[in-house]
Amino acid sequence: MVRGLSLVGMVEDAQKVLDEMGHLGFKSSGFEYRVVIQGYGCLGLFEEMRRVIGRMEDAKIGIDTVCANLVLSCYGDYGNLAKMVTWIRNMRVLGIGYSIRTCNSMLNSYPSVVSMVKDLRNLPLSMDDLLEMLNDEEALLVKDLAGASILLEKLTWFDSEGKLDLHGFHLASAYIILLQWMEEFRRRLRVKE
Repeated sequence: MVRGLSLVGMVEDAQKVLDEMGHLGFKSSGFEYRVVIQGYGCLGLFEEMRRVIGRMEDAKIGIDTVCANLVLSCYGDYGNLAKMVTWIRNMRVLGIGYSIRTCNSMLNSYPSVVSMVKDLRNLPLSMDDLLEMLNDEEALLVKDLAGASILLEKLTWFDSEGKLDLHGFHLASAYIILLQWMEEFRRRLRVKE
């Protein structure tokens, strides 16, 4: 019921059902909180979204990667890069790791990166060149993403070859991961010399 109400935009009613569940002695799960968070976020009601996140934490339900990605996606849908930066920092403080969805949610929200990957002839071929072309907020988020361990999780390195698994990455995310892979490849070649 909570999910259904949230999906049709009746988030306040969904939250009332969530509250009622608590009063009746039912312990709400992270799932119910997440759909209400997403409902408020999709409507651009970020104060309410943050309030529900606070209630979720008060209920001793940890914020997981799925919840963090929902929040990032909602901020991204409204082009609110400053809030994305704040949320990424919050994720780091809470020890929430990145997933492929995190990368996709973040990078699909960067208008500069999305427009760059549509024009392959003028695409920067190094991370430094890319960062020079981005605005401050986008550059900060790309640096943060590049510092995450997501590349190491997707890279398999042998003496004879390096493999990179790009399954699930959207185009902008795959581009950033490829830039990181090229930098790692260059670094490993220099070490072997």
